[in-house]
Amino acid sequence: MQISGVIHFNADEMKRIERALEYLHKKYPHQVSPEDLSEEVELDLRTLQAGFREKTGLTIHNYQFKKRIEKAMTELPNIELSLKIIAHRNGFKNTSQFGKAFKKFTGQTPMQYRRQLLA
Repeated sequence: MQISGVIHFNADEMKRIERALEYLHKKYPHQVSPEDLSEEVELDLRTLQAGFREKTGLTIHNYQFKKRIEKAMTELPNIELSLKIIAHRNGFKNTSQFGKAFKKFTGQTPMQYRRQLLA
């Protein structure tokens, strides 16, 4: 329900939004579409998207993206892991896609970030 620009969610909707977050954590690092997530938690797409943004401050897509990059950031100090392995582990198709996404999120390439950590 919406009153003067503020969206209010009932207890059942909030439970389903929480379930959506749990589902995304379980399915990590796989990208889950908002439509599939909506079906999974049995909540209409608009309510899910609004509730997700209310709960996390991010869209579903950006939330998943942020979590994948944050996980990759924890793996970069391990020099035994190549960028290719880190990219693959975190759901990126290749190192190029990973590098672009990482730079967009952090302002640095994965190698710059790794070098900074190891300096």
